[in-house]
Amino acid sequence: MQLKVPTLYAALERMTQEGLVAIDGEELVDGRPRRYFRLTSDGTQRLEREVERLEANVAMARERLVQRPALRVRAQFS
Repeated sequence: MQLKVPTLYAALERMTQEGLVAIDGEELVDGRPRRYFRLTSDGTQRLEREVERLEANVAMARERLVQRPALRVRAQFS
């Protein structure tokens, strides 16, 4: 999956407004403006919570895979 530029800028703008990231510098590269961002402490805390949520989902999925009996597939040949 490739993130489109307008989607990326909209997400960065939203995260900036929410205080999750902050602008950390700007420069011109080949005549085009380039902006750098950094996580704020609120952004770091939100990211840590999201990682914990994802890890819990992975643990639950792994547990279900272990508990699930093996699938039996019957192939028919002519």
